[in-house]
Amino acid sequence: MRGLSRVAPLYEAQGVVFLLPAPGEPVIADVAVLPRESSPEDLLYDYSVVRASRMVRRHGFRESLFDALSGPRGFFRSLIIGLDPGRECGASVLGDGLLLDASRLPCSEVGRYARGILDDAPYRVYSIYLGDGPGFEEAADSLSIEGLEYTVLEEGYTTRGPLPGAGLIKDKDILASIRIAYKGVYGGDWVARKVPRRR
Repeated sequence: MRGLSRVAPLYEAQGVVFLLPAPGEPVIADVAVLPRESSPEDLLYDYSVVRASRMVRRHGFRESLFDALSGPRGFFRSLIIGLDPGRECGASVLGDGLLLDASRLPCSEVGRYARGILDDAPYRVYSIYLGDGPGFEEAADSLSIEGLEYTVLEEGYTTRGPLPGAGLIKDKDILASIRIAYKGVYGGDWVARKVPRRR
């Protein structure tokens, strides 16, 4: 559970509780993540003691995590990716308002990052909002290479202001990417409505 210990503080700060029960220990939860089929943990665990609205069994850690975080419904109604271009890009992902990921990466890799998120998370619709700051062209090219549509937003007022559930994040570019995501959701300052994919 090395991966969980790394990301758990981000989710726990937003009110998500993770339980790691011992085999045979009763569990009452919204969603239960089961070990891989036929793994040693799977063979050991007594599932009759698990009471959950939904059981998740996916191959990869991030797929399982995102599936579980999507709740009893099993999908996010809306997945929002915010990108703040600069020397590097701040990137954030909101699933129905829950901050799922907050990263900093080269702008040339944001297309692959966004594609990976979209491949691993269950969702109905997605939107990608890209700020118009320095590094914009490199980020835009990266998204286009992956065939992803995005909306360009004017970056004004994205470097300051309170953010719900983001108290653990100190990186100013990541915080700006979260503000860009919210700005896109609430319809502020469009530079371009949609940028079409390259064919």
